[in-house]
Amino acid sequence: IKRKMNRFVMTNLLFVLMFSVTQCFSQKTVKYNYILNKEANIDNPYIGMELEFSTIRKYFSDTEFKESRLFTGSNKDFITYTIKDQVWYYKDKHSWCLFFDCKNKNGGRIHLLGNDYQIVVDKEIILREKKIYKITLQPIDITILHQPSYFFDPNVGVVIFKAASGILLIRS
Repeated sequence: IKRKMNRFVMTNLLFVLMFSVTQCFSQKTVKYNYILNKEANIDNPYIGMELEFSTIRKYFSDTEFKESRLFTGSNKDFITYTIKDQVWYYKDKHSWCLFFDCKNKNGGRIHLLGNDYQIVVDKEIILREKKIYKITLQPIDITILHQPSYFFDPNVGVVIFKAASGILLIRS
C-alpha cells in the first residue's frame, strides 16, 4: 500500500510540475491586421506598409509582450513592452526605457533602424468616448519630409496608422 501511495503521489506531482512548466512557457500570440478604412482610389502599387500590413504580438502576461513590424518594419524583429498604470516602457537591451506616458503626455526616446527618435504627442483625441493620442516619431539627427503618425490607445497600443502618403489603416 505504501508503494502504491508513493507512486500515486509521485505521478500527481509530476503531472502538476509538467502542467506548471507548460503554463509558464506558453505565450498567447495575436496577429493584428492594419487595413484600409475605405475604398482607396489608387492606380499605382505601393510598397511596404502603405496599403495593409499585420503585426504579431506575443504576450508574456497581460501587461508584458513583444510586438513585431509596427516600429521595426519586419515580422522577424520585435520590441518588448511592459505597461504600468498607462505608462508604456520598452526594453532596450537589459533595461526598461520610457516609450509613452499617457497620463503626462510624455514620450521617450527610441533607437530604431539605425536612427534615434523622440516620441512626440501631436494631439489628444476623443474617439467613441475613449482618449487616444496621435504620436509621431521625430528623428533626432536626420531630416524626414513625410513621416507616419500613430494613433495610440493607452490600453491596447496603436489602433490607427497614418502612412506618410495620408492613407489611414485601422487595426482590426
